[in-house]
Amino acid sequence: MKICSKAAQLRNALKKIKPSKIAVAFVGDGWKRYVSPANLQEIVLSPTLGSNPKAIEEIMDMIGPSNVYFLDNLHSKIYLGKE
Repeated sequence: MKICSKAAQLRNALKKIKPSKIAVAFVGDGWKRYVSPANLQEIVLSPTLGSNPKAIEEIMDMIGPSNVYFLDNLHSKIYLGKE
């Protein structure tokens, strides 16, 4: 397990692990800078004001609505990949 405390560390780590399953509190419009849409299979996120609705729609269009899960009060940041 690797803990990243800086944005640059997180971006580099995410490029290496190529996450396919994610649980995050919020999704912004720049999500593709961190996660490759080609690898993403499932995501759990909070549908609160911190998430960008257009980003959520984009993810749903790419991986299918049945692979997008919503959980109120979620504040985790978990990225799982083969690497």
